[in-house]
Amino acid sequence: MANPSQPPDRRGRVPPRRRLPRGRIPVGSPNLSPAQKKAFMQLGRVILWFGLSALAAFGLTMAPLPWSMLGVVCVLAAIVLAIVGIARARRLPGGRPAMASLGIGLVFASLMLFYSALMAVQWPAQWDYQRCLGKALTQEAEDTCLVDYQQDSMTLVTGLLGGR
Repeated sequence: MANPSQPPDRRGRVPPRRRLPRGRIPVGSPNLSPAQKKAFMQLGRVILWFGLSALAAFGLTMAPLPWSMLGVVCVLAAIVLAIVGIARARRLPGGRPAMASLGIGLVFASLMLFYSALMAVQWPAQWDYQRCLGKALTQEAEDTCLVDYQQDSMTLVTGLLGGR
């Protein structure tokens, strides 16, 4: 198929459009310097590690208690990687989409950190609740565990807030 935007040759014919060989897809922008290409590759690695650490943090915060505290480490790693990625993307031409995605990821990682901090504050109540649920055989026993958990949580919260 001819390219209609190309000027015709002497005989009035439009030259055929050059096609890329099969299996060859042009990668990257030809306008980037080798240093910028390297910086984009490094940014890609930072984004990959950010995604993996955020995914691990999400999975670990949903795990039973001793493992959920390991999620705090992953959340902190995700936050650091997001900040590093935003700083690197800021220096690159065309890095705004990466900055936006890492910014959104940073917000969600901060929320996960807040959730993990709440779980750490309620560690004793959570731990007793999980042990009680592990021993409960009936629905009535599970309800008793829940009532005890709520009372322990209220005691912890009032102790932290300086109540009675």
